[in-house]
This record gives sequence, C-alpha cells and structure tokens, in this order.
Amino acid sequence: MSMFASGVTEQIDLGDGDWIEIRKLSWSQLQESERAAQRNAAEIVKSFGGDVLGRVREAREDGEVEAAATDPMSSHDMGVLLRAGIIAWSDTRKLTTANILDLDQPIAELVARRILALSLADQDEGARKNG
Repeated sequence: MSMFASGVTEQIDLGDGDWIEIRKLSWSQLQESERAAQRNAAEIVKSFGGDVLGRVREAREDGEVEAAATDPMSSHDMGVLLRAGIIAWSDTRKLTTANILDLDQPIAELVARRILALSLADQDEGARKNG
C-alpha cells in the first residue's frame, strides 16, 4: 500500500488505441466529491418545493432509494472525480477541465466509476478484513 494516493495509477483501455490514465484520489478529494454530491442533492430537494416528503415516499416505493444506497457513485460528484482523477489520455487534445467536461457520457461514467473503485479499494479491503 502506498502512503500517497497520487502514486497509485491505472490505465483504462477504451479500445481502438484510446486510453485514459487515472489515479487514486486522496481523502480530501474524495471528501470534496462527497460534499459536491450533497450540495447537488440539496439543490434538487430544494427544487421540489413543499412536496419533498411525497417525492421521497415515491422514490422508496419505486426502489430508487435502495438502489442509490448500494451504488457508491450516488454519493460522489462525477465532475469532481473526473477532474481530480484523470491524469493523461491518448487523445491529442490537452487535458483541460473543458475537455474533461466534453467527454462522452458513457465514457465519463465508466472512467468516474473506475476512479472511485481505485480510490475506495483499500477501504473495501479493510472492511472485508474487519467484517
């Protein structure tokens, strides 16, 4: 196990010679991602207005709450994960925030999930050992 998160990297093969290199996020970057997701959730709740409880009830009945609880992405902001976790790619475009935000949705989600999995791997292993 490395003492510093930034030293843990992985290359994701996207096919056709395309790849994206990612790195493990630090505790503070993971916390930033969680806070951004919480802010987004609060804005959504605020937009519901007075019928928040009704919408929560509907989500429970539809199984949305349980599905979100088991998906680690539901508590993280994809933009924060991508901006902090992508360190290189095969494309000739520069690695900039604008270009990261221009990624195709399926690619962005795949990469964000891999960044999160790499970043949480030690926590998952620790939970298995202690559980």
